[in-house]
Amino acid sequence: MKIWFPLISAGSGSDVYTTRLARSLEKYGVQTEITYFPKYFELAPWLLRGYSPPAGTDIIHSNSWSAFAFKRSGIPLITTTYHPTFDAAFDPYKSIAQRFYHRYIGAKYENLSFRYSDKIIAISRYTYNSLAHNLRHGLSEVLYCYVDTNEYRPALRREIPTDRPFRLLYVGNLSNRKGADLLPEIMAQLGDKYELTATAGLRDVNNSLSGSNIRVVGRLSQSDLVSAYQNADVLVFPSRLEGFGYSALEAMACGTPVVASRSSAIPEVVIHDETGLLCEPNNVGEFVQAIRFLKNNPDKLSQYAEAARIRAENAFPEAPVIERYIAICQELAGTGSNRQHLK
Repeated sequence: MKIWFPLISAGSGSDVYTTRLARSLEKYGVQTEITYFPKYFELAPWLLRGYSPPAGTDIIHSNSWSAFAFKRSGIPLITTTYHPTFDAAFDPYKSIAQRFYHRYIGAKYENLSFRYSDKIIAISRYTYNSLAHNLRHGLSEVLYCYVDTNEYRPALRREIPTDRPFRLLYVGNLSNRKGADLLPEIMAQLGDKYELTATAGLRDVNNSLSGSNIRVVGRLSQSDLVSAYQNADVLVFPSRLEGFGYSALEAMACGTPVVASRSSAIPEVVIHDETGLLCEPNNVGEFVQAIRFLKNNPDKLSQYAEAARIRAENAFPEAPVIERYIAICQELAGTGSNRQHLK
């Protein structure tokens, strides 16, 4: 079986999802091919209708904002939807251009993709429920993201902080959706007994976060990212909207507790007072209080660290997801596709 992943590169978790999925499928003997298209095609994805699938393609799998453009006669189409950016609650954190695009262009493309799909995958229950009015009954299901717990694993010996600053980590694009704008105030209130290392995510945009206890390191390699998780005492994740929350899961797999927003899909990943602490979105004071609590309670920090690793292993393993995905592909490839397609 051969699966083609044609994608408009977003420089976000959707790219991670596709790369991770393709790599896992290859381990199971499924041939995959990823084709990335420039981001400017987001404005007119229908221009991609002329691209032919690689020879031998049995399944096409793309993202919800552009999948309709890759529908081909006789080849089943799988569409993944990540997070409902059309949610009005997110509008205050968008630019005028983003609000216009999401409401009048992106929503139209996503609905077309759902219409032409033979299978729709949502990466969390939150995303599924948020888009339930658009998803086709019987064609949609939740398949959670997962993490390779052999690659993302705790350090052999975890250091308990004593006379050094309490090490915080932020992983993700430095955007308002991710809550990066809250980090300077959080760190200012915490003071010099705390230090934050912030990555710039996949977009490698260094929006300098000001603060004497903040260090922005840019985009990290895979091995350096794992090391950053392992060396951190806590992952700070103040995101306002997440379709899943890869950073939280990766940190947990490395035995690093998470302090995150109680919003969108994050509570499906982080269990409050078990694998970390959840705070009200935008509440800087609550984030500060939660981080200070973990610094001042090392036994609780160790307890959360152990529980985080266990949850990553037990709740988000790779094998069941890949086995179900392969079963979906086999079902679709066996029946072919007779749904509407673009000429």
